[in-house]
Amino acid sequence: YRRGNLAKLYATLGDGVSRVLDEVRLFLAAHRLAGVPGVVAVSGGPDSVALLRALQDAGAGPLAVAHLNHQLRGLESDADELFVRELAARLG
Repeated sequence: YRRGNLAKLYATLGDGVSRVLDEVRLFLAAHRLAGVPGVVAVSGGPDSVALLRALQDAGAGPLAVAHLNHQLRGLESDADELFVRELAARLG
């Protein structure tokens, strides 16, 4: 997911991604959140990146991306921060 292989990941996961997107769309509709501004906490790991992408693909937003670098893992923490900054910029 970090090296621009999201389309490949989606293809590998197949129907699983469709089911997740369907569930996110249902949740947004049930709570009248489609198109409502929100904040998504993104660590840079696969779960939070998937959540961000699912929310975006399902019509949530506009979304602000929040990331907190606790600096617990040195350069790895810095790399996560940079990745999240770049991802947020790419997604708009």
